[in-house]
Amino acid sequence: MARALKARVPQARISFAGTSAGIEARVIPATEFELDLIRSGGLKGKSAAALMRGLILLPVSAMDAWSVIAKRAPDVVVGVGGYSSGPVVAIAAARGIPTVLLEQNAVPGITNRLLAPLVKSAAVTYEQSLRYFGAKAFVSGNPVRQGFVRIHDENDTVGNAANVRVLIFGGSQGAHAINVAVVEAAPRLAAARSLNIVCQTGTRDYDMVSEAFERSGVQGRVERFIDAMDREVNDAGLIVSRAGATTLAEITAARRPAILIPLPTATDDHQRQNAEALQAAGAAEVIEQKNLTGELLASRILALAADGDRRKAMSVAAGRLATPRRRRSDRRRDGEAGGALHVVNGLLGEAKRVHFVGIGGIGMSGLAELLINLGYEVTGSDMHRTEITIVSRRSARASLRGIARCMWLVPRCSSTPRPSRRRTPNSSRPASAVC
Repeated sequence: MARALKARVPQARISFAGTSAGIEARVIPATEFELDLIRSGGLKGKSAAALMRGLILLPVSAMDAWSVIAKRAPDVVVGVGGYSSGPVVAIAAARGIPTVLLEQNAVPGITNRLLAPLVKSAAVTYEQSLRYFGAKAFVSGNPVRQGFVRIHDENDTVGNAANVRVLIFGGSQGAHAINVAVVEAAPRLAAARSLNIVCQTGTRDYDMVSEAFERSGVQGRVERFIDAMDREVNDAGLIVSRAGATTLAEITAARRPAILIPLPTATDDHQRQNAEALQAAGAAEVIEQKNLTGELLASRILALAADGDRRKAMSVAAGRLATPRRRRSDRRRDGEAGGALHVVNGLLGEAKRVHFVGIGGIGMSGLAELLINLGYEVTGSDMHRTEITIVSRRSARASLRGIARCMWLVPRCSSTPRPSRRRTPNSSRPASAVC
């Protein structure tokens, strides 16, 4: 989502907030974005010691979050549901900064449920999640990388029964239960010469699964980790995986049929409910881990591999889940972002007219142009006449009234927009967001 927004508003400043123990600490430093670390701990599904630590850290988390908000002075704060997002979103909401939640799962986690009354908007992946956020929620889908997005392709070989590539994975670290079932299923899978199996095992089970493939004569390969997962997903005719939100977003964006094996220990059993949402839509079959055996897994794989029409139908159903119902023009503009732009739309709620205070800034003028292209009525004001405001006056009907300089994006509810009493940053500062 960050890159999709950056592509549309190049001047926007986007930073992340998280903990030193989270995946963000490993991933974000390798990107173009900045990361602010806060001290925070989870409160649910933890041991007594971890729960106590999380409670003790609450006031510290609040202070750290306040520092991040003060340092970054964001115009929008986006929470993605992790426990570290709780204090940052809560502090932002308390300071009157527009906030939005991204909820990827069918059942929101405790952080997003607690934040629901505080935020302005909530972007959800599944319609059954709407009830947790009330009127402020909208279905956006879950943002995915462009490489996963498959536009309707008449040459898609997903229904080919003569040569079926099956991709099996349990997340970046692998899934031991799935790997064991694959080992047990290997002899039956090897007997089906139409199958080509690609299995990502993680490090721990790599040797075990590799030896089983070699011993049984399974066609395919075993990998500890797959870097180009978008390519592997698109090349597959059938996928076997867990049911995490991001995994399912990628599978549905690629329109791949799937056999889902939810992680039974996932918080609030959200993986099972994610998987059941796809199963109810006809896009996947579900095997609960307590029932998982090599025999059952092999039977399900072989049955779907032999039924090209069924896999085609599942592919179509997956594609429907990946495309939320929205205006055709919006789909053309936003298809590659997987719903990211609808997060911006969601911040504005039902507003159709938007007034930019400080439209002379490069970032504000860029956002104004974006909203004009989306069909909003845009006006603006600034203390100074600059080259940007002259252009904005022509394109956005900007009104150059001399009012307080600030960078708040305000739905225009009255004839005179009210300047912010919280802060008055330089009007030329690019719009910023904290994720």
